[in-house]
Amino acid sequence: MTDLPPRRPPLEILAAAASTRSVDQVTPDDLRLAFGAVLAGTADPIQISRARRAIADGDPLVLYVACGHSETAVERLLEALVRLDPTSARSAVVAAMHLRLTPALIAGWARLGKG
Repeated sequence: MTDLPPRRPPLEILAAAASTRSVDQVTPDDLRLAFGAVLAGTADPIQISRARRAIADGDPLVLYVACGHSETAVERLLEALVRLDPTSARSAVVAAMHLRLTPALIAGWARLGKG
C-alpha cells in the first residue's frame, strides 16, 4: 500500500478554497447551507459570497462531485447564483466551460452578468 493521505470530502475542499483569500473561514456546513440557500433563492449576502468564492477559487470538478456527479445540479446552482448575484457570472461561466456544460446556458449567464 502507498502512504496516500485520506480523501477529503468535496465540500471540505471547496470550503478551504472559499476561505483562502478571505477573513471569513468557511466550514463545509457553512457551504452546504450557502448552496441550499442559493438554490432556494433565499441566500443572504454572506451566503452568496461564500458560494461565489467556492466556485471562483475551487476546482470545478470538485464542485461537480459535491453536487452528486450531476451536471443538472451544477447548472441549477450556477444559474441560481448568477440570478442572485450577476457579478458572479464570470466565475459561473468559467466553471461551466471547464465542465463542458451546455453552451446556451453559458451564453445566458454571460448575458446576465453584463446587465
